[in-house]
Amino acid sequence: MPNLPTFPAPQEVIVQNPQGNASALIIAESLGKYGAVVETGTTAVTGNFAAIQMIEDTVFTTLTSSNWSGDAATGVTFKAGQAIYGGFTAFTLTSGKVIAYKAAV
Repeated sequence: MPNLPTFPAPQEVIVQNPQGNASALIIAESLGKYGAVVETGTTAVTGNFAAIQMIEDTVFTTLTSSNWSGDAATGVTFKAGQAIYGGFTAFTLTSGKVIAYKAAV
């Protein structure tokens, strides 16, 4: 087998300096570089989150975003495995379980 060149894993290259590159920042946030919160109950959660991943089918009682518009997403069933992206600052679950990935603030 021929010797092939080796390259660093993409995450190592992308997240080293996210401050100057918007795409790198988005990737770093979605990979959980800034941490995450797992919520499995109905307690109100606040913070700055870039993405919310559904662990199981989830319905929100409240979902506050700084950059979403249109109808409220409360009462909508988000399917297990689905992720939503935005500038989320607070949420409360009616049912379901999620991982909320912290934004680089």
